[in-house]
Amino acid sequence: MSPLGSSRRTGGGDGTGKLDVLWSVSYPLLAGLSLLFPLLFWLRSRNTAAVRAERRAGAEEPGGGTGSPERGDRVRSHHGRAFEFISEALRIDEDEQVRSALPPKVKTKRTRDLAGI
Repeated sequence: MSPLGSSRRTGGGDGTGKLDVLWSVSYPLLAGLSLLFPLLFWLRSRNTAAVRAERRAGAEEPGGGTGSPERGDRVRSHHGRAFEFISEALRIDEDEQVRSALPPKVKTKRTRDLAGI
């Protein structure tokens, strides 16, 4: 072992014991920063991606904002179509309930007619 290394460990009178103190303070600090920097980089990249997506969405919209009238009209038209589909499904369901209320004889006759028997 070198004489410099041994004097550093023993804390000789030439001030080399300060290196031990510096190492004991700086090592946890560097370890903490090495864990913190990837986290900060990840957060920054997520924030940057969100800002880009928001800008892209704003550029695609003719009005530019999220509350533009064109977007409201588009949502309203989709809601109207959804209402029509639901209304049609309910009408079909009610017709099925009426058909299931028929006597079994009529049901078998209709089934044979549909099957071509």
